[in-house]
Amino acid sequence: MNLRAVTCTGADDKTKLDDLAALSQEYPFVEWGLMLSATRTGIDPRYPSLAQLEKIGDLHVNTSIHLNDRWAIDVAENQGNPLEAALQVIRGSKRIQINLFADIDRYQNLFHQTRSEADRLKVQVIIQAYDFNIPAVEIARDSQHSGSAVFLHDASGGRGIAGSFQKPVNSDFVGFAGGIRPENIKEKLEQIEDLGFDNPFWIDLESGIRTENVFDLEKVERLLRTVKPFVRTDVSPTK
Repeated sequence: MNLRAVTCTGADDKTKLDDLAALSQEYPFVEWGLMLSATRTGIDPRYPSLAQLEKIGDLHVNTSIHLNDRWAIDVAENQGNPLEAALQVIRGSKRIQINLFADIDRYQNLFHQTRSEADRLKVQVIIQAYDFNIPAVEIARDSQHSGSAVFLHDASGGRGIAGSFQKPVNSDFVGFAGGIRPENIKEKLEQIEDLGFDNPFWIDLESGIRTENVFDLEKVERLLRTVKPFVRTDVSPTK
């Protein structure tokens, strides 16, 4: 098994940052996925305020930015500089996930629009790989510049419910999400291993580490403690 990182998405304004930093110290393979939205930041519980995002950036822990709604569309349409703006808010992030969901035309644009910008900013762009956008994913995979784009395979279609993992796009680094929780993490890793997939990968979870819609660091710690024996720690966590 070639598990490199665990992305725990959804830290919010109620998250105790000293505890988050302590978990990063104990589990250096953890990456904190931070939700960023043009309309929901600081309003929806899953979208921390700009002040909280800046504080997390000051911790110098592993983070990825998850861009949603208008800002995600702006990336695909090459409007303004949303990638650069996001990196100014959450300093030190090395990866940016673009959540476009069911919009095949914009997915096809996304790969072309982000290559040079991702290379310039020295970040990886994470693209969700669903059944509907596989043609666009295949285009990116076959590109000479596909190293700037990596793919997250969500078995639940973004709904946070359990589903069956499919064999992923053959890229250097891929992610798996969908119904992963502390209680079923070993089973989920077995499902990934059964795919016969040997490339480096990460797992991402959000709903499975919330309690009453609040990011739950106790669940996060339980997950990280369980998954630690399966993570390769002799290599870079996000490559």
